[in-house]
Amino acid sequence: MSSVVALVDWGLIPESSLQVDGILLARPERSCDGRWVRTLGPCTVGLGLRATTGRQRGCAEPIFCDERNQTMVVCDARIDNFDELARDLGIDPFASDAELIATAYARWDLDTARRLDGDFAFAVWDQRRSRLFAARDRFGVRTLCFRETAQKILVATEVGQVIADPDTPRDLDDLSLLDHLTWQYGYHRLTFFRAVTRIEPGHYLVGTQGGASQCRYWHPETTSRSVASVDEYAHAFATVLEQAVRERMTAPSPVLTCALIEKSPFPNRSAVVANSRIQRRKPRLMNAY
Repeated sequence: MSSVVALVDWGLIPESSLQVDGILLARPERSCDGRWVRTLGPCTVGLGLRATTGRQRGCAEPIFCDERNQTMVVCDARIDNFDELARDLGIDPFASDAELIATAYARWDLDTARRLDGDFAFAVWDQRRSRLFAARDRFGVRTLCFRETAQKILVATEVGQVIADPDTPRDLDDLSLLDHLTWQYGYHRLTFFRAVTRIEPGHYLVGTQGGASQCRYWHPETTSRSVASVDEYAHAFATVLEQAVRERMTAPSPVLTCALIEKSPFPNRSAVVANSRIQRRKPRLMNAY
């Protein structure tokens, strides 16, 4: 997966591009397909691309700047309902993920993340409001964490990237360490470092010069679905599984081999069977992510 970085410095440091590029380089394996850095006002964003979809591989400019609305978007995303949203928003179905998110933000503002299906981590800089908006997908497949001070907020994919900023204190968080060592995992926002906080799955972050706060945008459905028989339940499960596998057969190059997966535990074997049904044959390689 790719790296996303957004640095806002209301102290108006004249050049943050090198600092953001250095943060991306803290995890070079996430940038094997290139790095991009762009600035708008006090915000500089960066993307270290490791393409996992054909849309990412074919995008020449993955950071989108909306001059009309004065916004800038950087993201690492696989949006499953892209075509549906593109039709609703009236944009080109071959647009980038960042352009889709920028257009969605222009219409839905902070409700944008709730409208997206799939795996994503993104940051939107709103120059007019002097506001940073960042969000993670519902289950937290893509990661995001941040550090805030009185004049600055830094959002990045990994804790190690935030720590790579020389201004970030390295003081350890005793509660987080104890939570980890006792296998409790009850403090989802904490990291091993006091200065760094995780954005929780299904949450978005709003950062302004007055501070940063998280808000939960998604709750799992609590309604149950009644089925007439075990066979109907099995058919419904197979339909959902096949849809999920189909949506993930979009990697630009093979990353999973059928031979290896068939010897793995049950969930992976199920994915192979579903993929075989989709392709109507037993594949040698699965382009999946």
